[in-house]
Amino acid sequence: MSPSSCNNGMVCSTWSSPQEATTFANRVLGEQQQRTCEGCTKTTSTAGVGLTPLIQESYDSKLKALQELISGNKSLTQENLSQASSSSLPVTRGVVEALRSEHDQDILAKRLASELALS
Repeated sequence: MSPSSCNNGMVCSTWSSPQEATTFANRVLGEQQQRTCEGCTKTTSTAGVGLTPLIQESYDSKLKALQELISGNKSLTQENLSQASSSSLPVTRGVVEALRSEHDQDILAKRLASELALS
């Protein structure tokens, strides 16, 4: 979706297409189909998983990306920084360099990954 089609709202940067948004909603909320045919199953339901598993998946991937940047296993390229970032909370070179010099970098990286997963 182009940002102009939704007044530059964050929803445009969250999903790249309406189908992707639909898939997300079905996974989180579930789906219920009603049929009006005769002699068929009238209702079929699929339960959603809720947000918790998605937040955990995001946390795990953001933490891994941050740890690789902090340790120097990955270089501070824009692509690698964007893997650690969220659409509303960017991780910059300065953030990574500041974390590298912290004694509590493990705790701070976990906290930042948590914030990134929720944003």
